[in-house]
Amino acid sequence: MIFCILRPQYRWASNQSSACPGERAVVNDRVARLRVAWCDVLMADDCAAEDHFFEMGGDSFGALRLLDRVRAEYGVEIDLAEFFADPSLAALEALLVDKLVEALPAREN
Repeated sequence: MIFCILRPQYRWASNQSSACPGERAVVNDRVARLRVAWCDVLMADDCAAEDHFFEMGGDSFGALRLLDRVRAEYGVEIDLAEFFADPSLAALEALLVDKLVEALPAREN
């Protein structure tokens, strides 16, 4: 997955390198690592964006472990209430990207 960082805004783009002309396209391998952590915590072989954490057997302690891994690996804090509002992998990926973009230094023109 590739997203374009347009500071102070950003927009999603497709995997095509021409999707962000004039802007720095960043391959988001961090999201791929999040999927690995998700599967590890749930002891699942595979996961999809629409997977629901609790429907896959997750519990509150597992959610805390997952969010702790996010904090340790990415240096951003995702609140448990934010995760509980929509405990799907896609929503967690979006939260992570939002937090990572917020953490970027402001780009000067």
